[in-house]
This record gives sequence, structure tokens and C-alpha cells, in this order.
Amino acid sequence: MSHSQSPTMENILADLQLGQPGTPSYERQVKACIQAAESNLARIESQIRDLTRLRDREEQLISALKPLVAPIRRVPPELLLEIFHAAFKCDELGWLKQVLAIASVCGHWRRLACTCPRLWNRLLKVDIQKAPSEEYLVIAKTFLERSGVLPIPVGLHHEHEEAAPLVEYLYTLAPRWVSLYFDSSHIGRLCDLPTDALTTLKSLTVHSHMEISASSPLQVFLGAPHLRHVFLNVWNLRAFPMPWSQLTTLTIHCLAEPAQHYLEILVQCTNVVTVEFMGLRPWSERPPSFSQPVRLEKIQKFALEFVVDQESEEQPIMPFFSCLALPSLTTLELNYECGTSWSSPDFTLFQHRSPKIEEFKLHGPDMDINDLISLVREFSNLVELNLHYCGFDGLDTLTSILELFQCSQEIVPVTPRLRRLSILSAVMEDLAESVLEKTISSRWWTGTPPTPAHVARWESIMITGGKIRTFSQGFVKMMAQFRRDGLRVVVG
Repeated sequence: MSHSQSPTMENILADLQLGQPGTPSYERQVKACIQAAESNLARIESQIRDLTRLRDREEQLISALKPLVAPIRRVPPELLLEIFHAAFKCDELGWLKQVLAIASVCGHWRRLACTCPRLWNRLLKVDIQKAPSEEYLVIAKTFLERSGVLPIPVGLHHEHEEAAPLVEYLYTLAPRWVSLYFDSSHIGRLCDLPTDALTTLKSLTVHSHMEISASSPLQVFLGAPHLRHVFLNVWNLRAFPMPWSQLTTLTIHCLAEPAQHYLEILVQCTNVVTVEFMGLRPWSERPPSFSQPVRLEKIQKFALEFVVDQESEEQPIMPFFSCLALPSLTTLELNYECGTSWSSPDFTLFQHRSPKIEEFKLHGPDMDINDLISLVREFSNLVELNLHYCGFDGLDTLTSILELFQCSQEIVPVTPRLRRLSILSAVMEDLAESVLEKTISSRWWTGTPPTPAHVARWESIMITGGKIRTFSQGFVKMMAQFRRDGLRVVVG
């Protein structure tokens, strides 16, 4: 029976009311109505299922057709890749999730992403120090493969044995390494690389406290034509020969080496701009003789850290400066342990050969008042000066040093360009407030600069000692006003 011919509920109940309940004919009539209703219900449910399937098919068709006319379809692939690349976060985890998500949007995006190596080569780091899962090994290799021929940063630590297949694969990619970090556990493998393997390497960091014989040095880096930045924290420098003349940044920390070996390396670094040497032992023998000081034209920042040699009573450090001329030097940092000796004549000559120094930081050597005055007077272009625990021999010495920075209409300070001053001294506790006040206020003003106008105004000044100092209420208020006016001042 079709839906249009089906009796209504009111007609069925009216017909049943004409019969006599309890009679056989009445029961047959009721059961027939129930059976007809159940059949209709089954038919309706079948129709609902058919309509639902039809609806789903239409929705799928709409979903498939809409992207074909979406505005993003008209974006050129090159621009779409730029959008992908710009949308990624800088952190490693966020980038990994996003590149995988983009490659999973649709077949077109996946094909596009897989053909762009730089999408798979952003801050890629492979963890080989823990037991990797099979899935991790597959994903890491996939990323390396999809990064094409682009350079990759590599860190080679002591790897877990289960990461060995991935490490072996990384070594096959040595021509693509752009930066390399490694420790002692990889020295043997690196020795096996061909001398021309590292054609892309630009930056190198080595942490190796294992003593390596200088008779079998690691030669592979001599064949790295683009190597520019080197950090060496090693036991034996001679075991790690480098293309010194092409480096622009060099940091060395090697407690086992005397200063003369550092100097032998430095004079080969004709293109270096930034140099940091840490852990130098003072001269153990006479320095190499030069007919004239070695002139290194490009060094702009030079930092030295000397340590005391317990086996020697005399701790000479000046040969390093008597052998050098650094005409482009602007920043000089010297850190000495107590006991190292200072020679003002040698250093003064070095200052004359390096006249552009604007920032000078000195920590630790034993100096008297004449040494300190000589040191400061030769820094006519100085903008920043830091003197930290330099063996001041008393309150008079510190007072004399501070007077060098004071100015008035009659007195021009020896450092007219100085803007930032930091002095740490153990005798600070007894320094007169009047000396501090004049040193600070004579070179601080708001509004129109006083005479002499060519003297620089303080930007920051810190003069402190090892103990808490109590100042008068007037002095404290003055310093607070200076800070409100914009001077960064710390005294005490």
C-alpha cells in the first residue's frame, strides 16, 4: 500500500470502535493494522537510508568541486610555497608539525611541498643521543632526503647505538654540512672523511677534552674552502689544524697551551674580525722575534683570558701585545688572574698601533697608579671603560683614577668621548661622596650642554665595591634625580 492510500489513524480507530472487542474478527483486524504499520515503517526507514546515502554523495561531490574553484587555486605555485615558508614558526617542534600538516592537506599541496627542499630544511636537528624508534629514524631520513641538496646543520654527539644507521647516513651527506658540532666520540670517523668532503661547511664547533696526538692531526677541515667561524674547546690545538687565513671568527679555549702557541695561530689569521682566546698560560719562553709587530688589518674585537701558571713565579703577558698591531680594533677585553704582571710601556706602544679602540674591559692584573693613569690617558677615543678588580693599591689610587674623568670649564678629561664607565674596587667603601658626586655630575646635564661642549655626557656609570655602602640622604636623593632624568647610575 502506498503512502497516499494508507488509512489515517482516525479512520483505523473509527473502524475498530464498530467491532466487538474480544471477538476473533476484532483481533484479526487489529493484527492486520499492526502488520501494515510495521511494513510502512520498514519502507520509510529504507527510504531514509537511501536519501541519506544520496545526501552524502551530493555533499562529497560539493566538497570535491568547491576547491576546484577556490581562490587559492589561482595562486601560482611559487607564491603558494612562499606562503607556506613564511607561515612556519621558528621553533623546531612547531615547524615540524606545520610542514607535515601542510603536506597532508591535499594531493596538490603534498606534491608541491615535496618538491620544495627548503620547506624540509629549517632548523632540522637529529637527536642521536637517545634510543630512537624505527618511526623516528624513518621520519628523520625522510626530512633529510626531501631537503634536496640544501646545506644542513649537523651535531655529532656520542650517539646511542640504535641511531648508528642514521649517523652513517649523515656522514654520507658531509658535502652538505653547513655547520658542524662534534665531540671526542666522532674524531675517528671524521678522520676517515676525504679531505675535500666538507665543501659547504661554514661554521665549526669542537668540544674535545680527549688528548689527541699532534702526530696524527685531524686534517679534514683544511679542505673546507668556505669555513669562516671556528670555536675550539680542546686539549691539544696542534691536533686540530685549520685554514686559519680564511677565518673571520675564532674562539679558542685550551688550558694546556701556552700563550706563544696562540700567538703563532693568530698571526696566520689575516682575515679574522673577531677573536676570543681563553685559558692562556703566560709566556713560558721568549716569544718569537719579529722585525716589526705583525699587523692584522681586520680584527675589530679581541678578547684574551690569561690563567696563572702555578709553576712559574713571574707571569708575563705583554709579549702578546708587543708583537701585534691591530689598526681596526674597536673592542678589547682582557681578563687576568691575580698575580699576572703588567707593563705599561709595552701596552702603551700597542695602544699607539691600535688607535681606534672604543670599548675596553680589564679584569684582574696588578697595577699601580702610574700604570692606570698611563692606560687611561692613551685611550683618547674610548666610549666604554670597564675596570674590574685591577689591583688598586689604595683609596688614593681610586680617587686619582676618578679625577681623570672629571671635567669643568678649565679642565678637559683625558677621555672626552667616554659615555659608559664601570669600576669595581675593593676600596670603594671609603671613597668620599664628594669625589663620586663630582665625577658623575661634571659630565651629566639635561638640556643645553655646558662648556666644554665637545665632552660626551654619561650614559651609564657604575662604581661599586664588595660591601654595602651607606650614603648621606642628600647624595641618595641626587642619584635618584639623575636616574629620573635618564642616567643609568649605580653607586655603592
